[in-house]
Formats: sequence, C-alpha cells, structure tokens
Amino acid sequence: MLAAARELFLAKGFAATSLEDVVAKSGGSLATLYQLFGNKEGLWRELVHSYTDRIAEPMQAEASDQDKLIQGAPIQGPPAEVLRDVAQRLLALKLHPDAMAGVRIIMTEGGKYPDLARLMYENGPLAGERSLADYLQKQVDAGVLAIDDVQLAAQLFCNLVSGEFQLWSVCGIKTELTPEDAKRRLDEVVRIFLAAYAIPRR
Repeated sequence: MLAAARELFLAKGFAATSLEDVVAKSGGSLATLYQLFGNKEGLWRELVHSYTDRIAEPMQAEASDQDKLIQGAPIQGPPAEVLRDVAQRLLALKLHPDAMAGVRIIMTEGGKYPDLARLMYENGPLAGERSLADYLQKQVDAGVLAIDDVQLAAQLFCNLVSGEFQLWSVCGIKTELTPEDAKRRLDEVVRIFLAAYAIPRR
C-alpha cells in the first residue's frame, strides 16, 4: 500500500489521489488501509518517515554496536565516519527525485492541506535532526564532542549538507553536482563541523 500510495502521490498529486485508488492499485481493502494507516495523511506520514529512517541507520547502528553507550564508554567508530555516512545519505535523499516531488506537492497543495507540510517537517527534517541530536549527545556524554545545544548543532549540520541544492532543483534550476563535487562538499562539511565541536585528543 505504501508503494502504491507513493507512486500515485507522485503521479497524480495528493489531492487527486483517493484511498480507493491506493487500494485498487495495491490490493487489500479499505478496512486494512484504515487499520494500518488511519487515513490518507497517515500514508503520507509513513512515507516521509521511511525516508528519515534511511538517514538514521548509521547512527542507530553505532548505538547498537555499543549497547547504547553502556556506562559512558565511547561509541565505536569516530564521529567523522558516522557523520560522513549521515551526510552522504542526507544529500542523496535531498536530491532524490521523489524527495523533490514531495516538496513540489507541498508547494502546490499546501494551501488546501496545511497539515501536509507539518507532517513532512515533523516526520522528515525534524525527525532526522532529532536522531542526529541524540547521537551527538551520546558523543558529548562520552567526552568526544563539546556541544552546548545538540539540537541546534544537528540542524546546522543538516543545513550545511543540503545547502541550496534542493531548493534549486525543486524550482527547476539545473544543478551540476558531480561525485567529485559531492565528495569535496561533504568532506568539508564534516571538517568544519568537527573543527567547531570536536575535543582535541591529548
């Protein structure tokens, strides 16, 4: 049902897609759809949340490897590696055609469905920033990073990664970002972030 909803939302738009359309394309029943997702907004929320999970994977893996920071022991793997992985996933997601199409849907239909933008923000960017903030807090607790406001730091990191590329793409302005350009950008983002927050080793 999620796959069908994704395809229909991108092809027809949110307003023009009915729950009956989703059921007809995916099979099952309206009763099952309501039980799983509640309504059409629930489908939208779950789709956005699935994209956020992709970004959070490397941070969740780090936490599980160390049993979520038992007794304040340092999390395995330096922040440079985890943050680089997160940055790469985030940039790829921001520039993915589906993500840009989702932003276009918000821009087009936000007036009719103001809750869509809120759901997209809370279950997308905000959820991703909170996952990153949780990871940063564990690094602070371990004495690896020195950050007073981890939520603000997470927000700044995400903004450094995505920059203006998604806005340009959504507005139809073609951007040239070669793999080499992306690597250089992400390496610099991580370098700047750690230069600001990493505690020098003695």
